[in-house]
Amino acid sequence: MTTPFSQSQHDSPLIAAVSELSSWESDDARMIRFVFAVLCLFAAAPAHASDDDHDDDRKDRAGLNAAIERGEILSLSEILKRVTPKLEGRIVEIEFEYEDGRPIYEIYVLRKDGRRLEFEIDAQTARILDLKDED
Repeated sequence: MTTPFSQSQHDSPLIAAVSELSSWESDDARMIRFVFAVLCLFAAAPAHASDDDHDDDRKDRAGLNAAIERGEILSLSEILKRVTPKLEGRIVEIEFEYEDGRPIYEIYVLRKDGRRLEFEIDAQTARILDLKDED
């Protein structure tokens, strides 16, 4: 399962807003605004997506929320609270997926030097599992 937090070109204004809200320095207020912006991104799902896409997205989100409520994985806000100070860049995209049965958050970061990095974060512990330089 892959649950992108942003896939559509129609999300560009929201991506810009999310990017603006994430920062080089984090604090609780900015984290809360960032998580709120991500949630708004979900609420503003593209109107042109098919009903099947919406059904799949709803099922994915429901499964993700259920796993969070059961304590199987950490919420995105908790993950961001724990790892954002280690990322050294601006968060531009976040995805959730299972890789070999392991739940992970993929956090894409744009550094000041223009490099885009992908951090794979263990959704159960917030431990950084892997770092890929996409340039």
